[in-house]
Amino acid sequence: VVLPEAADSGQAAGAAQIQKHLKAATGAEINVVSDENLSYDDASEYIVIGSKKLFDAAGLTMPEDDIGDCGYYIKSDGNSVFIMANRDYGSKYGAIEFLWYAIGYECLYGDSVSYGIEKGEKVVMPEFDVIEAPDITYNTPSNKIDSATATGLRVNNSGDIFMGVNGATIHNSLAYLPVDTYAEKYPEWYSQDRRELCYTAHGDPDLYELMIEKASEVAISVVDANPSKTTIALTVMDGGYYCTCDACTESKEKYNGADSAAVIKFINRISANIDAHLAEQAAENEEPREVTMLFFAYNQTTNPPVKEENGEYAALDDSVVCGEHVGVYIAPITAQWNHSLYAEANEVSADAIRGWSAICKNMYFW
Repeated sequence: VVLPEAADSGQAAGAAQIQKHLKAATGAEINVVSDENLSYDDASEYIVIGSKKLFDAAGLTMPEDDIGDCGYYIKSDGNSVFIMANRDYGSKYGAIEFLWYAIGYECLYGDSVSYGIEKGEKVVMPEFDVIEAPDITYNTPSNKIDSATATGLRVNNSGDIFMGVNGATIHNSLAYLPVDTYAEKYPEWYSQDRRELCYTAHGDPDLYELMIEKASEVAISVVDANPSKTTIALTVMDGGYYCTCDACTESKEKYNGADSAAVIKFINRISANIDAHLAEQAAENEEPREVTMLFFAYNQTTNPPVKEENGEYAALDDSVVCGEHVGVYIAPITAQWNHSLYAEANEVSADAIRGWSAICKNMYFW
């Protein structure tokens, strides 16, 4: 198994999986080496993970298909096979796909695995030409699982997907503007019980602008500290707390009872500031980068600020259309998941999801 000289964590994890499971299934001892001093020709017998040097030497190119962050390209050439991806997750999952074809590997949980061959059975390397992009880019279980299980099941831990803000990936609004830091000087930034942000700053325009500025500074610092991640969240705290000041109440009444309207406007501003910062970096010859910022549709913010016209949903006004790089993380906790989403029992949740899809193109689901 050949890795690039500066292998990333996904490439290294993929190599470890191939080495481990080929030995367990067949008894074969497979070495993992660097491409630093290797050349390539048709007689080479390599399982290459992510080495652009050897990939180019084989005269191969990546497919035109968009394989995204977690997809992979597995291609045979001569006596070798190449596992290539855009990001570390794709390399890791491509290695698991390789094992599925080669030895019938299937992870049940952790170290409980199934092989489609008898131990010691001769294994012939398949001829590979696999282009794979998962229908849902990122998947994470609701409950925590260890990294070995996550790799085997090809799912992500939440930390793989979201940047942590002072250690919190979700339910983290107060991690941006901690109560202990700001509440005494700026009580208008918080709900009356100080368990949630006030997304209107109690209607004070100057404090609102300062609030956005400070939250944007935090978000941008986190984005810069996580150059390989593409998603950051600013999501309401758990427990159903929400501000009921006059400005928040006025917004709720204006948008047909949707507390989410004020949140969308707030997040749109911060996302726009992140976009502007990344554009400045790109202008300085940095790699172009896009970051999606999420908010929760959860508890008080479950309902979208939309209206129904001729059987279709539309935004109540342009100010509550989510920005290009804003995403809604829908957590329909009242849904009945022992029924289809289309069942009568889930009519309310399904309608909320349809409403959100009318004003937001980046949809995430709990």
